[in-house]
Amino acid sequence: MSGLFHRAKAARTAQEIEWTRCNDYYNGIHHVARENRDWCLANNIPWFTATMPDAYRKLGTLLGKEEQAEVLAQYCEEIMALAEDTINIIWYNTEEN
Repeated sequence: MSGLFHRAKAARTAQEIEWTRCNDYYNGIHHVARENRDWCLANNIPWFTATMPDAYRKLGTLLGKEEQAEVLAQYCEEIMALAEDTINIIWYNTEEN
């Protein structure tokens, strides 16, 4: 029984490490973002992690179509929130958690 427990614990630990890595990436704190943030802060440059809605808003500003871009940005935020909620529901309602 002890061997089964250790194998299950090792499998869960590996999955949790992968989840943390993916979570960090999508929250903008993976290595590249951290290195960019550190460099910007060291050089007194404001650092903001970009997200997909930001890209729509910036493009809307550049093209003079802010209203249309805002509709797309808000839609993107809604879909991202829905995806996050779905992931949390699945993650917290599995037998392992």
